[in-house]
Amino acid sequence: MFTTYKDDALRIAKIAKRQDRLVVMGGAHASTFPEETLQDPNVDIVVVGEGENWAFNGKGIHRNPPEHDLDKFPFPAWDLLKEDMETIKKIGIKNKFIMRHPAIHLITSRGCPRDCYFCSVKLIWGRTWRSRSAANVVDEIEALNKKGYKEFYFMDDNFSVSKVRTHAICDGIIKRGLDIRLAAPTGVAIDTMDRPLLEKMKKAGFYRLCFGIETANAESQKIIKKRVDLNHAKEIIKAANDLGFWTSATFIIGLPHESLKEIKDTFDFMVETGMDFPVIHLLNPQPKTEVYEIMQKEGLITEDYDLNFAIGNGFKTHLFSNKELHSIVAKLYKGFLIKKLFSIRTYINLYKKIHNFEDFRYMLGLSTIPLGMLKNALSGKKLSVISARQGKRELNEEERRMNI
Repeated sequence: MFTTYKDDALRIAKIAKRQDRLVVMGGAHASTFPEETLQDPNVDIVVVGEGENWAFNGKGIHRNPPEHDLDKFPFPAWDLLKEDMETIKKIGIKNKFIMRHPAIHLITSRGCPRDCYFCSVKLIWGRTWRSRSAANVVDEIEALNKKGYKEFYFMDDNFSVSKVRTHAICDGIIKRGLDIRLAAPTGVAIDTMDRPLLEKMKKAGFYRLCFGIETANAESQKIIKKRVDLNHAKEIIKAANDLGFWTSATFIIGLPHESLKEIKDTFDFMVETGMDFPVIHLLNPQPKTEVYEIMQKEGLITEDYDLNFAIGNGFKTHLFSNKELHSIVAKLYKGFLIKKLFSIRTYINLYKKIHNFEDFRYMLGLSTIPLGMLKNALSGKKLSVISARQGKRELNEEERRMNI
C-alpha cells in the first residue's frame, strides 16, 4: 500500500518466486516507481494504475486506464481470508477508536477531484472521481453485516464528493434497518456537507467524522491548492458537534512557505471550532508530487531524506529545521489538549454524544488517549511518535508570544 511497506512486499515476492510463481506488483508504490520496482529480480510484471482489467503481453510494465464502471466488479473475497480475519478481529478490539466489534473497512470510490499540491493520490488514480453506486455499497454492507460485522470504515480518498450519493447510501442503510456503526477516518469532503446531510448520516449510524482542512490560513489554502471555505468548515464542525458526532480534522505542518503566523491561524481554528481532536501531520514530501519538486528545487530536501522512512523527516522549510518542526507539532498538541481540558464547551459536547451505555463506554475508552498524551506533555515527553527521536528544543520568544 505504501512505500514504507515496500521491503515487506519484496520479501513475499521472493518467497513466491521460490515456488516458481509469476509475480505481479501493483498499488501506490509500484504505480509511482514502476521502473525501480521492476528492477527487483523477483518481480516479473508491474501494473501501473488499476489492476482488474489487464492482459499480460510479456513481462515488464503494464499501464492501465482508469475504470469507470466499478459496480461490475465483485465484492472482495473476504471468505478467502477467514482465518486471517479472526486475527484481525482480535487486534481490532484493542483499537479504542472503534465503537463496535468486529469492524471492517470499505473502499467505495476511486480518485479525488482536488489538486492539492502535496497529494500523491492523483498520480495513481487521477483527478476523476469514480464511485460505486449507493445500492452497490449498501449491498456489500448488508452482506458483511450478515456475516457478523457491526462497524464499517469508509477508506476512500474522498468518500463524500457526491452529496446525492451520500444521501442515497444513508437512505439505503436506514430503509434496510441495518443496526451498524459507520466512520470516515480518511476524511469527508466538508464542502458537500450541510446540516440535513449530517442529520441523515447520524441516523444511518455514522458517529465519527474527519474533515480534511490541512491549513486554516486563507493564503496557504491557495498555495497548497486545497481551497476549503474555512467559514463553512467552522459551521459544519459546529453542527456535527451539536448533533453528537465525534469530530476531528487533519492538518499539515511543514509547508515550505509556512511561518508562525500561518501555524497560529491553524491552531486557532482547531480551538475555535471545538473539534474533539486534531490530527496533525508533518509534511510527507512524496517524490513526483508538486510540493516535492518545489522543495527539491529550493534546496529543502535534506541529505538524510530516505524514501522508505520519509514520513516527517528528511526536509526543512525556509524558516524551520526538521527538529524545530517536530517540536512545533508536539507543542501544538500540548496547547490544544490543555485548552480542551479547561474549556466548558468540551464537556457540553461530550454530553451531546452520550445517549446510551455504548456511547458512554466508548467515551471512557477514547478519553484515555488524550489524557495519556497530556500526561506525557506535562512530563516533558514528546507527543508524536515520530518526534520521539528528535532532540528537545525550547520555544523561542516569538513562539511563546504566540502561545502555541
